[in-house]
Amino acid sequence: MNKERFSGERGAEERTFALSTLYEVLVMLCRLMAPLTPFFTEFVYQNLRKVMPDAPASIHFTMIPEVNQAAINDEIEADMAAMRQVIEKVRVIRDRHKLSMRTPLPSVTFIHKDQAALDAVGRLQSYIAEELNVREIHTRLVSHVPELVKFTCQPNHKALGARFGKDYKTIQKAINELDHAALADFVLSGAMSVAGHQFVAEDIVVSIDFVGDKAQSDADTCEGGLVVLDIRPTAAMLDEATAREVCAKVQKMRKEAGLRKEDKVEVAYAAAEGSQLARVLTGQAEYIAQRINLTPLAAAQLPTRAVPLATNETDVRVQTLDESGAIVMASESVTLTLVRGCVWFHEGKLKGLCADAQMRDDVQNYVHCFDHAALRQKYADGGKLALNLNDQKVELVAGVHFFMNSGDALRAKAL
Repeated sequence: MNKERFSGERGAEERTFALSTLYEVLVMLCRLMAPLTPFFTEFVYQNLRKVMPDAPASIHFTMIPEVNQAAINDEIEADMAAMRQVIEKVRVIRDRHKLSMRTPLPSVTFIHKDQAALDAVGRLQSYIAEELNVREIHTRLVSHVPELVKFTCQPNHKALGARFGKDYKTIQKAINELDHAALADFVLSGAMSVAGHQFVAEDIVVSIDFVGDKAQSDADTCEGGLVVLDIRPTAAMLDEATAREVCAKVQKMRKEAGLRKEDKVEVAYAAAEGSQLARVLTGQAEYIAQRINLTPLAAAQLPTRAVPLATNETDVRVQTLDESGAIVMASESVTLTLVRGCVWFHEGKLKGLCADAQMRDDVQNYVHCFDHAALRQKYADGGKLALNLNDQKVELVAGVHFFMNSGDALRAKAL
């Protein structure tokens, strides 16, 4: 979540907010920790002060920050507590069913006694959905979903027996006959009247159990309610999970090759023809491009003059559904190749300019001799590239005959 904010993928304003908040937190932590860890905080501070006008020369020249009561926002703290509660419980359920965080799931339902807690999760549902990799977040009052939850009440036998004596069995029977609505009100208010007598939370212990479709969902209790996770992904979701596995391997290759984010590269794959992995890489190409800014291509689609930077033959975990809807795990081999950014040609359009195959080959060889970064800068908004080869003039149009990356070539149906 924060990685995309810091990198600017969510916009310049969001990046500024995220980095400013992180900077403020780091400076405050250094000031607080300075008396306890003087050398470490000094080391961190010397980097932080580079962008702070008129900053003191040392962290030890600053004062320990004082509490600013006006900056405390109880609603934000309550919202974050509710969000953490949901996230922690969903992770527990995922671990219980061995569902990786890379596997998307249909939904999370937060069931709670308190409308304020439900509102808090509602306000942060986009963050929760992204953090937990689920499609939808639902919130429900515990009193409204008797089909999902069941209350079990246990009277405090010792206290109530001493209080009611020989009449306790009658009181106990009345307590055990309480319906869902009455127990939901008791859980919310902490007090109720039964058979003309008042009871508080210490008198009756109420527990909440999940009674929904346990083949479809699983739940974990939290303070005041339940967190229910739909644990049955669709086939499309499993394909996305496989695509995320490939993305992780590509990003690891980039890191091992010493590439920076701004370095222009392309990625190609070679997988067994007709395999599940090959089908996923084709069907999830757009999703992969959104995650890593690289469109995966079959190795056969690479230009013959592409320069390989790294190659890795690896196994990828592939997930499918059997006839019963259960997840089946398998491993399939794929060869991933990172190549340096290069020019891509529309063979059909180029053939219209140059009927001679040798001439087309010479044109491509000649264009590949140019510095790719310089070409990309010059023809970012289109333009014409005039060539004179073998006493023959050829005029190539950027975006028609040649492209600076595979994504543009694919959108123009050049590949």
